[in-house]
Amino acid sequence: MTTDLSPLWTAVRTQSPYDVMALHADFGPAAKMPVEALNIFLQTACVLGDLDRVLADGLDNPTVSLLPKEGAAMLLYALYESGNGALLTQGRVSIRADASRPNVLAYAACCMLQAGQAGKAAELLARLVRTQGEAPHAGHQRVMVEALFRATDGEEGTGVSALLARAGLTVAPDWLAYESFRRAPSPEMAERLPLPGEGAVRRAKHIGSTPPWGPGRIAEPRLTERKSPLAVTGFTPPTDAFSIDIGARVAAVVDAVAALKDTPKIARALDALAAIRAAHAPDAGDPVQVISTGRAGTTALSDFLEGTPYCPFHSYAWVTGPRHRWAMTRFLIEGETGAEQARPFVELFLFCRIAELAAAYRRGETPVLVSHWDSIFAPVLAGLFPRSRFLHLRRAPKAVIGSMIAKRQYAGAQIASLPYRLDPGGEGDGVAFDGRALFPELPRHVGWYLAFTEHFWRGLGTALGERAHLAIASESLFEGREEGLGPLLDAGFPGCGLGLEEARAHFGHKINEKTRSKMDETARVRDLLARAQDFYREFAGEMDARP
Repeated sequence: MTTDLSPLWTAVRTQSPYDVMALHADFGPAAKMPVEALNIFLQTACVLGDLDRVLADGLDNPTVSLLPKEGAAMLLYALYESGNGALLTQGRVSIRADASRPNVLAYAACCMLQAGQAGKAAELLARLVRTQGEAPHAGHQRVMVEALFRATDGEEGTGVSALLARAGLTVAPDWLAYESFRRAPSPEMAERLPLPGEGAVRRAKHIGSTPPWGPGRIAEPRLTERKSPLAVTGFTPPTDAFSIDIGARVAAVVDAVAALKDTPKIARALDALAAIRAAHAPDAGDPVQVISTGRAGTTALSDFLEGTPYCPFHSYAWVTGPRHRWAMTRFLIEGETGAEQARPFVELFLFCRIAELAAAYRRGETPVLVSHWDSIFAPVLAGLFPRSRFLHLRRAPKAVIGSMIAKRQYAGAQIASLPYRLDPGGEGDGVAFDGRALFPELPRHVGWYLAFTEHFWRGLGTALGERAHLAIASESLFEGREEGLGPLLDAGFPGCGLGLEEARAHFGHKINEKTRSKMDETARVRDLLARAQDFYREFAGEMDARP
């Protein structure tokens, strides 16, 4: 074990986060690390999406009480994002929350909210928002409002308004209206929805955007003989995903979701959207969804559709978390696809998306779900909206792998193969973590994810036919080729009012391009890139060789 920080600082300044994490073992157990080293490793692991590493270093470690605000915030973020916020309220993490460290306090409140202590979370966040003066952080505000809704068990928002007034705080009325609608959508409430402002369905990513609930953990039968909840070895992404008839699985889930449309809660939500469409968007269509891995041009497409009869959403007020997306993935691969099994996924999807869908129709436009976060939930959308349409935006795998690894765009937030496992001693006994350490398995994860997204798209095409038949190569858009731009305009977004030359000019400009300075080019990174490409070819080969 070393206490010499100079090699670590050299790696931080001149190498990649992967090279930084490779030094972790040199500093021994986390509880005995210099706090400066622990701070670096916690932040770096979060950058890489290695939530298990953060939790392994942070739990039951008295040193974390000395962490500066950056490391403390990342530890609390990892608890919340992995679905383990209750570990803070149980005293497993010793971090003090105060208004002088806004992100630390905000993430602590997120953990409390996740653990069911909504009243305490609302109190902390209200104090934080007051101290931020006239320009409070939008994410802090949004989580505060969510905590107030949960604390008052409110749906109409009246109790929330009263608490805000008592605290001397205000939020935009349309924001409260859409958050109330999100919780209890009905045709009656739909009639009162105002034209949405930016705050009502905020598109910018922000703190606390992952819902604290959703499908629970599921058992991962391949994990055996674990010595502790943190000691999990030998896990690999499920190669059996490529041997199954994914089209049949998608079709079964679409049917299961459709069978739920007449249940009271879901029927009221759909009736509410229908009422808004009838009143404000009679010419709008069912939602359109873009299927993508990310890093394929979704930002450029979203910007292109702004100002057209299509309302794009590239970011959302509430984003399903990695644990929710992986639960949906496993449901498609191996779960029982009956209506009751599908219900939690439908309810989660509606909570996360109904305000955006309502806002688009209130504007008189057709909603377009551009963000790749929603890709795996396409069968839910297809079951709820029989005339919804889907298109696949695909970029060359080598380029996507470069963005995800060398530019660190993966970060455990895609459809990562995260093993959800039951507690070691049985349900409710011990600690169940949602994440698998990505650092040693990253090439396999990325290769699997790209191949599975393509397999999933093929399944959608088989199950949905003409509703999911349009695949466009990102390169054809950015190179201005008519073979991509033409189908995008004619079949993807007909009536958008934009022509071929306007599209060529738009996609000809670099949008959301990461700077060269963010590209990691060490020997370790080059090895990760090469191995990820090999894994992609292996998984894609299994996909092509299936019966």
